[in-house]
Amino acid sequence: MRKKIICILLLLILCFTFFSSCKTNAIDVGGNIDNCKPSASVAVRAMIKKSVYSRENNIEIRVGYGLIASDVLRNYVAEERDLRIVVKADGFTIYEGDVSAESKFEKSTQDYSKPEYIVTKKNNRYMPNYFETYGFYFPSKKENEQGKITITVGFFVEENTGDLDGVVVYYATNKEKIAFSGKSIEEAKKKLK
Repeated sequence: MRKKIICILLLLILCFTFFSSCKTNAIDVGGNIDNCKPSASVAVRAMIKKSVYSRENNIEIRVGYGLIASDVLRNYVAEERDLRIVVKADGFTIYEGDVSAESKFEKSTQDYSKPEYIVTKKNNRYMPNYFETYGFYFPSKKENEQGKITITVGFFVEENTGDLDGVVVYYATNKEKIAFSGKSIEEAKKKLK
C-alpha cells in the first residue's frame, strides 16, 4: 500500500513537472501557411507570454522572422537589398536594447544570409529560427484605449509596398490593465473583465 502511494505521488510530480515545463505563449500570431505558394519571401511570427498585464509593466514581444527559400530571395541576396523591420504601436514607447522610439521603430539589415534566417515548415506554419525581443511601454494614463501593434518585415519598395509579411496584435486598456489579442480588439476587451 505504501509503495503504491509513493508511486502515485512520484507519477503526479513527474506529470506536474512535465506540464509546467511545456509553457505556451498566450499570444502567438503569424507564420500560417494559407496557400500552397507563399505570397512573400518572408514569414513573421510574434509571441507574448501573457495576454493581460498591469499598465505599469514593460511588455516584451518576441518577434521571429525568416526568409522562405525562393528564386526571388536569391535575387535579393545578389542585389544586397535591405531587409527592414518596422514596428508600429501608437502611444507606446518601443525599445530594443538601448535603442527606443515613440510609436514607430525601424531597423534594417543586409546580414540575412546566415542559415538561421531561413524558416522551417512545421504543422502548416512557417517557423522562424531567428528571434528578437522588443519591449513596449504604454505611458498613457487614459482609460479605455484600444488599438493595434503591427510588425512588418520585408524587402520594402515604398512605405507599405514590397515583398512583405506582417502580423497584428490588438490591445485594449482599462484603468489598471492592458490586454492583448491576436484576433481582435473585442477579444482584448473581454480579457479585461
